[in-house]
Amino acid sequence: MQRGNQGVLLSASDLMRFAGCAHATTLDLGWLEGKGPAPEEDSADAALLQRHGDAHEARHLARLRAGGRSIVEIARDGVTLADAAAMTRSALQHGADVVFQGALAGPGWGGWSDFLERVERPASLGSWSYEVTDTKLKRRPHPRHVLQLALYSDLLAAVQGALPERAHVELGDGSRATIRLSDVAAYARRVRTRLEAFVADRPPTRPVPCADCPLCRWRTVCSTRLAEEDSLFRVANVTRGQVAKLEAAGVTTMTALAARTMPVRGMAAETLERLVAQARLQANRPGAGPAYALRPPKPGCGFDLLPAPDPGDVFYDIEGDPFFEGGLEYPRARPRQASFERACATSVLCIAEGLPAPRMLTRTTGTTTSCDRPGPLSGPPDPASTGQFPRRPERNHVLDGQPRRPSGTCKEDRMETSTLVLEHLMIRKLKRCFALRFPDVKPTHRTELAARGLGYRTYASLLAALRNGPVVIESIDAERAVDFARATGLEVDPGDVRLALIELLDVGANG
Repeated sequence: MQRGNQGVLLSASDLMRFAGCAHATTLDLGWLEGKGPAPEEDSADAALLQRHGDAHEARHLARLRAGGRSIVEIARDGVTLADAAAMTRSALQHGADVVFQGALAGPGWGGWSDFLERVERPASLGSWSYEVTDTKLKRRPHPRHVLQLALYSDLLAAVQGALPERAHVELGDGSRATIRLSDVAAYARRVRTRLEAFVADRPPTRPVPCADCPLCRWRTVCSTRLAEEDSLFRVANVTRGQVAKLEAAGVTTMTALAARTMPVRGMAAETLERLVAQARLQANRPGAGPAYALRPPKPGCGFDLLPAPDPGDVFYDIEGDPFFEGGLEYPRARPRQASFERACATSVLCIAEGLPAPRMLTRTTGTTTSCDRPGPLSGPPDPASTGQFPRRPERNHVLDGQPRRPSGTCKEDRMETSTLVLEHLMIRKLKRCFALRFPDVKPTHRTELAARGLGYRTYASLLAALRNGPVVIESIDAERAVDFARATGLEVDPGDVRLALIELLDVGANG
């Protein structure tokens, strides 16, 4: 985001930040105009991600060069966006195989793409044209990648006189994802229109914790304000919908919630009781160590999910390094590696002798995995693995053929199938995804949209199926959801339905 001759010049980074948190955009605008606080330096985690991202980009560039492609690199240091865009246009007109760091600019928007790759499809340039390729560390495409690729593709279309058919993402695992732009263009342009209107109108915003907070440059500004206001969002595991109901009932601070004794309209008594108990724990320990309280036992939940204690149980706490090749190396755990390997050897011997094997309850920390729901384990360890036993298959989630490693899985958990296994515990996450994607739709209509998108006739029939255990979702039926929306007088984009269900796979990590 920068000041241009025609007003604020927006970039793909601004667009993706706005898609995650409108308040971050408010703070960006205030800083740009000299009316607000300055952002802090990147955190160590953000800097680490940047270094790995740069290295991933350099490796892809080296592969292109090794393949004999003619590459034109556009300089960025000491060059204005307008000058870089002119150099990019010249390189495209001369038909280079690849333009690296190509600059693209249009009314109100601009930025530098990673790669513009030549394809033999006629355009105003000649018998060739170009498609956008971006490098990302993730192992599967993210909905926000679509926003960036669609923006650059629209800016590129103005240069070559034809909209590219596809855009590509070089993923962190070395695979390449291709996106057909006609499927996502309307959604991406609508988000851009929303950001342009936001910049023009400047509606009021406030800090709301989200998945972007840990790496956000405004994290300290927001956390300070939340603390000063004693915000309800400081209550652990509270949702936006719950905060809205509490505020409508006149409960606007964590202290007020801790003292609440009256019911709240639209909120289950059990939910309110849990939130009040959490607020009391947090409010009563300023500056002190962690406090806790045990909930009443409930069949099928909490400690009831643990197997019965056994002398052979092994509790192994390990740290994860997501940037090690494959993401399964645990460098901080090496002092205890020998004892762990001995335990694995003991298990193999027990099974070979027909004896009960020790069961392992593994909790991994760090940023890769977290086995947060231990359960009965069986079978010998995979000799090719790090020694962890296979977990229950219903913990694996795969959507549209893209394996997803949810919170609570390890290496052996990946299912090579084209299904999503939905559990009753994921219903709240499902509702949250649709609430974020369709904030103006009634909650009852949102749940019906979700059910139809998952292939069920009604939300009630989905719940009935889940009561009998996890259900397998073979495919997404976005059109069925759209038909329901039209019948109820709603305008819903099938792409939004599809994205809401895809985001279901990520929201567990977002809290």
